[in-house]
Amino acid sequence: MLMPLRILGLALSALFLGPITFAALISFLPTTERERLPSDALRLLRTFDDAFPQAIPMYSRDPDFHFRKCGYDSEAILGDITSVKQRNSWVPYEGYFDLSAWVSDKFDQGVEEARAHQLDKRLSSFELRFLNRCIANSPFSTVCGYRVRKVLEAGNLYSNSSLPSSSHRPDQSGRMRTVCAFLDGIAARKGQKLGTAQIDSE
Repeated sequence: MLMPLRILGLALSALFLGPITFAALISFLPTTERERLPSDALRLLRTFDDAFPQAIPMYSRDPDFHFRKCGYDSEAILGDITSVKQRNSWVPYEGYFDLSAWVSDKFDQGVEEARAHQLDKRLSSFELRFLNRCIANSPFSTVCGYRVRKVLEAGNLYSNSSLPSSSHRPDQSGRMRTVCAFLDGIAARKGQKLGTAQIDSE
């Protein structure tokens, strides 16, 4: 009777502690420069975000933001978006949204860099690698994820779609001018007055 219980105990221990032990052992191993790209902090951040996805807040994507920055009214320049979507051929609105996403991508990169820097600053190299493997490959993923969340919250960087006011913001002025030039071209073709852009380098 004792032998089956002992075997069951060993099996359960291996099931729950095996991944944690493996993560700890691997974290002690040295990494080459190639293996460190992306950095251990960035790798952990992406594993964390994949395991614990966040909803995109409604305020983080304003479809008319770039129109206003470039001095235009969206409907006056590109027409009613509902009628635009019913057409089969390419229309300028699609180009605008592609460029808008390109500008937003610059900001998203800045958010990711700030969050990864927070992890790199607060966690040791061992912790970064251990937590990455713990979240990805162990039944204690939630516990390890909570540790990462607390570190990010300490710098007000938990959100993957915004930056605290104290953080450096990426300079998007170059990309914004490209969007404005695109809208200027549409306005010129329509014989409309060119907008006055309000773009500042940060």
